[in-house]
Amino acid sequence: EAIALELPPGRILALVGPSGCGKTTLLHLCAGLLTLQTGLLHNGFVSPAVMFQQPRLLPWKSVSQNVELGARGNRSAKPDEWLERVGLHGVSDTLPHRLSGGMAQRVALARALIGQPQVLLLDEPFGALDALTKMQMQDLLAETTQAVGAAADDPLRGRTGEVAAAHRLEGQQAAAGRDGQRQVVVVGPLI
Repeated sequence: EAIALELPPGRILALVGPSGCGKTTLLHLCAGLLTLQTGLLHNGFVSPAVMFQQPRLLPWKSVSQNVELGARGNRSAKPDEWLERVGLHGVSDTLPHRLSGGMAQRVALARALIGQPQVLLLDEPFGALDALTKMQMQDLLAETTQAVGAAADDPLRGRTGEVAAAHRLEGQQAAAGRDGQRQVVVVGPLI
């Protein structure tokens, strides 16, 4: 069916719906990872970043090297600073197999943020995190996507939009309902 979404910079859009309703497919289309079979997709974001359900870290690269992959060749990007922001100080030289699932997800988040994307496409990004860390990472995302409230020197301040997909409504309500800058869109019937 037809779907029309608009995401101005600094806004967050949460897609909520049951398994199989097309949330991941929609995110992959927006990221250019899939080709649209019919219809029209207009995506004005030049530099999207995708955070998948699984961290998808390269096992032969260190944590810092995995984060650096998201920098898109920007030599001034500092992986250790982003690792610090996601609460992973001191693991730069660690290989991914030594990380817990939650730590690996936070590395993937740092990799997504370091490239200063215009839009973050997040597919169930915090499933492996404990409740406290999940709230902290949601707050970090809010800081980097809001035009107001982020640090003045934050390179993403006011520039980034975020689209997140989830199966459960309550997690997205927490992420999407705090400041009026975010909205929840239900994709398919909620059971």
